[in-house]
Amino acid sequence: MISAELALAGLQTPIRTLLAGKDTLLAALKELQTAREAIDQAVATLADTGAEGVSPAVMKTALEQFKAASSGLLRARTAVRTVSRTVFRMGIAVEISPTTATVDHHAAVQFSALGDSFGYVWSLNPTGKGTIDQTGHYTAPGSNGTVQVIATSKTDSSKAASAQLTVHKKDIPREPRRRRPPRRARRS
Repeated sequence: MISAELALAGLQTPIRTLLAGKDTLLAALKELQTAREAIDQAVATLADTGAEGVSPAVMKTALEQFKAASSGLLRARTAVRTVSRTVFRMGIAVEISPTTATVDHHAAVQFSALGDSFGYVWSLNPTGKGTIDQTGHYTAPGSNGTVQVIATSKTDSSKAASAQLTVHKKDIPREPRRRRPPRRARRS
């Protein structure tokens, strides 16, 4: 379960990013307003001259106004996408469970992760110390050692969490052998 502190931290970063992106978004809105004005001006220019009386100079002016409007729209779209991606990525905090485990040779452990709705890429460090599938299901090798299980966000590969895993052969306690009482000599 994600802790309250982690949840609050997860909200603080996107809020800070949104505030920092405010100027970018305001610039995008100005670009949209300028684009709308350029489109209105181009349409008005064409409407004033009428379909029959449009000179090449008027057409060139209207075309330049449309080009300016499209360029403003593209800049606004790029600004909005940049801020949206940043906010989305900043809000990701990966948490893995369990964080530590000890398993016997060839035993399995199921890991889970929280924080990214698009999933995780599971990996081991070092590689070759068992196997892990893309659902977080780990199977231990037949040798002792430690391995780090890593869950990396599919959305933002810079966000990851890890767990420490120890693999060792279980010692099976043996009961001490019972001594049989000495045989009694048979009487003849």
